[in-house]
Amino acid sequence: MPCPDRLQQSRYRMYNTNIGSLIHDSVDVMGVTYDLYDSGYALIEKILHENARLNETVNYNGKEYTVFSFVQPKVSTLQETGAFGLGELKSPDNFVLPSTIAGIPNYALAHCNASTITLPSGLQSIGVGAFRECRNIETMELPDSLTYIGASKLFQNCTSLVTVEFPTDCSMTTRSRAALHSKL
Repeated sequence: MPCPDRLQQSRYRMYNTNIGSLIHDSVDVMGVTYDLYDSGYALIEKILHENARLNETVNYNGKEYTVFSFVQPKVSTLQETGAFGLGELKSPDNFVLPSTIAGIPNYALAHCNASTITLPSGLQSIGVGAFRECRNIETMELPDSLTYIGASKLFQNCTSLVTVEFPTDCSMTTRSRAALHSKL
């Protein structure tokens, strides 16, 4: 579905990359909803069912788009929602992010019910609350490529989580580190 003129006029930057202007909003391709940009990038909006598979590229109307990240979820004062809504959208048991994903915005994977989440080796950034309410994951390995972790609420209510392996050089504040250590 084409976007209103007001959306087409704005350019969008994410992780030091010009994503471009939004040209197609909420496009469903094989069980995943994407926002598509004129520069050839796609951002994941929602994962609609547990059999959906995330690929490095998505084709729509004869054009190939590179899957770059997730849409920044809408945050209300009551609940933070991401690609899985409030948990009503099911994820595959082993959820693998494509290697083209550069960052995970705030709350993007909140409420994911996978038992494992595999992050790409080139991942640069993880936002606040990115894995909030992921109640089935037991371990998480964060790649060495990370340059930023928004640690607040990162693993909040991840009740099965036992181990997190952090990269050796990553940007976190002392206060954020303390919040993480108190959870684990």
